[in-house]
Amino acid sequence: MLTRIREDIHTALARDPAARNALEVVLAYPGVHAMWAHRINHFLWNHGLKLIARVGAHWARSATGIEFILLRRSVVDSLLIMEWALSLVKLQSLAMM
Repeated sequence: MLTRIREDIHTALARDPAARNALEVVLAYPGVHAMWAHRINHFLWNHGLKLIARVGAHWARSATGIEFILLRRSVVDSLLIMEWALSLVKLQSLAMM
C-alpha cells in the first residue's frame, strides 16, 4: 500500500508542472485523494463490507468532487473507468437552465 501511495505522489509530481512538492500533493490534490479512497472502498467491497464501501464512496465524492464508476462492457468484456467531476455536472446543469 505504501508503495502505491509513493507511486501516486511521484506520478503527480512528474506529470503536473504546478506540483511543487510531495506534501502539497498529499494535502491539496483531490484527484489523489479520490484515488486513495477508491482503492480503500474497492478493498472493503471485495471483502464483503459493501455498505461501508458505499458510504465511503459517497463521502469521497462529497469531499473531492470526483466519483469513480466501474462499468462492465458486454461487447468487450472489460472494465471501463469513468471519472466524473461534480463541477462539470453542475456547469452542464446550469447551461441547461
